[in-house]
Amino acid sequence: MHEATVAAHLIEMAELEAARNAGGGRVVRLVVEMGRLSCLNEEAFRFAFSVLSKGTAAEGAELVVEHVPVYLRCLDCGAEAEAEDLFAPCPACGGEAVTVERGADMVLRSLTVEGDEEGEEDGDTVREEDTRRERQARA
Repeated sequence: MHEATVAAHLIEMAELEAARNAGGGRVVRLVVEMGRLSCLNEEAFRFAFSVLSKGTAAEGAELVVEHVPVYLRCLDCGAEAEAEDLFAPCPACGGEAVTVERGADMVLRSLTVEGDEEGEEDGDTVREEDTRRERQARA
């Protein structure tokens, strides 16, 4: 269940940001973008967040999850397009060499700390590779 690892990393980032910018204030809201290819189960992620945030600056924070579709970039012509089928050819040129540009990650988009009404645009990315390395380090 890598949702717990990702939730723990998100909580750690939130606590560091709260300490750095608000002197350790309580985190009241986090907005994350969950890519369709992130391989995360939203329900499991929310559960892990609620359990792991107990006793932290993020305990009780509102967790907003925005779903991000997959966007591919054609390596032949450079066109970007939303994709339902990862194996479909480029809609612009028909090329088959594509790479995933968005929709494979979870991104912390904003974080609101008590007294910070606007929230901060972080853009910190929690990538699957990061969680995989963390799991391997523990093994």
